[in-house]
Amino acid sequence: MRLKTKSRKVAISSSRIVLSVVFVLIALLAVLAVPSTADAQVDLGISPADTCVIAGSIFELDVYIDSGAVNLMGWNITIGYDSTLLAVVDVLEGTLPADSGHPTFFSWLNEGEDDDFIFVNGSILGKTVDSPGVLVTIVFEALKVGNCEICIDDSDLRNNLNRSITHTRSCGNLMIEEPIGTEPATWGRIKKLGEI
Repeated sequence: MRLKTKSRKVAISSSRIVLSVVFVLIALLAVLAVPSTADAQVDLGISPADTCVIAGSIFELDVYIDSGAVNLMGWNITIGYDSTLLAVVDVLEGTLPADSGHPTFFSWLNEGEDDDFIFVNGSILGKTVDSPGVLVTIVFEALKVGNCEICIDDSDLRNNLNRSITHTRSCGNLMIEEPIGTEPATWGRIKKLGEI
């Protein structure tokens, strides 16, 4: 009689083990099937990526974050530029935080310094955003003719848990050209200018 009871206990125990293993496998598959926001590709870049302006003109470039950003709450961004070709006129909070409907903090940390970079810090206070948009708008003056890159040299994006958001950084290319003359000129003179 004891032998039957023991074999029943073994049969019940082994069926519980099999059932437990099945539940663990189902739970594991459910976790693996859920897409992770941590794997989303986030790019922080200069917009427009390619710009052509006239020497002496004032123009804007944006620091843009794409649609991969989820739960974005704060950022520190350093933007490098060629100070022999460009002068910074102003640095403004972008439309993404400003139009979020939430209180924001924005600071141009090296304002008034004679640097070849811009360092900004910003945050959406107590809330987050999940959409693409402009974090910073930079107003430049083109000082003279030349070509340069405007690059995000360093950046730290943070989510609502103050964890770093993995991202890539993209540079922008700028071409500064001579203004087009308004004086009358011969066709030969215009063609010669094109050969320069």
